[in-house]
Amino acid sequence: MADLTAMHGRGSAEQMAAWAAYRVLNDRWSALIRQAAGAGHTLADVARAAGCARPSLYRHLRS
Repeated sequence: MADLTAMHGRGSAEQMAAWAAYRVLNDRWSALIRQAAGAGHTLADVARAAGCARPSLYRHLRS
C-alpha cells in the first residue's frame, strides 16, 4: 500500500481500489478464522494455521 500511495498519491483511484480489495480479502480471512474457531479448534491451532500469533486472532474474532 505504501508503494502504491507513493506512486499514485493518497486518494487516487488506484489506491482506493487496492484498499477495497484489501478489505474484501481481510473480511474473508476473518470469516475463515471465525469458522475454524467456531468448529472447536483451539486458538493455538487456528493461529498456527493462520500463520500469526494467537493475540492477533482477537481482532478477527471480534468482527
